[in-house]
Amino acid sequence: MSQFPHDKLAKNLFELLLAPWGSVNLQRVIQSETKFVDIYFEPNLTVPDSANLGLLAQCLDRYPAIFEPFRNPVTVDDIQMCLVKVFEVQQELNREHKRLKQPASARVTPRLWILTPTLDLFLSLRLELAAKQTIDVEEQELIMQLSPLYLEKIEAAKQEGETIGEAKGEARMIMRLLNRRFGSVPEQFIAQIQQLTVQQLEDLGEALLDFTSLVDLENWLSQKS
Repeated sequence: MSQFPHDKLAKNLFELLLAPWGSVNLQRVIQSETKFVDIYFEPNLTVPDSANLGLLAQCLDRYPAIFEPFRNPVTVDDIQMCLVKVFEVQQELNREHKRLKQPASARVTPRLWILTPTLDLFLSLRLELAAKQTIDVEEQELIMQLSPLYLEKIEAAKQEGETIGEAKGEARMIMRLLNRRFGSVPEQFIAQIQQLTVQQLEDLGEALLDFTSLVDLENWLSQKS
């Protein structure tokens, strides 16, 4: 608990105000874990135009830079974690500035750069390297590193194809059952059925056994939309 009377009073007031509406935890401990910045860069030279670094040259401006490369598209959780790293690095820099008694104007905020290239770009690079007639040692090592990604992409495409094929088969079976039971099915229902997942199609296959009219089908589809 804080030793300062003002802090203690503020926390007690909040506890009194919030307690009727939920659980109040004063001085909640935040469990911290060791975090690592993937790439931390501090510039000491201005990048000349002749370096031909393109957009990267703008990232290497006069401010420190944090690079966080991801193999897959980032999620909200990934971005939040990157921001947490930036804030923690900033706190370390602030403490260092205070220790050196540097003015506040000398403090800088690291720039965060999140790199999220698509897997397809990596795979294209792998195919281009493999197609070359002469491959040096570094390129051969890169091919070896990209090969697992290539196989992973093939397997994912295979599984996706199997899932799509299974869904189409289930949809055709459902349509045959509906046509046999109710005659022709309106196009709008057919379109909705074709958008269902495999699990939803299996659920519909069980549910239609209790249908007495197309109204039951319409109600079932409206609940799933």
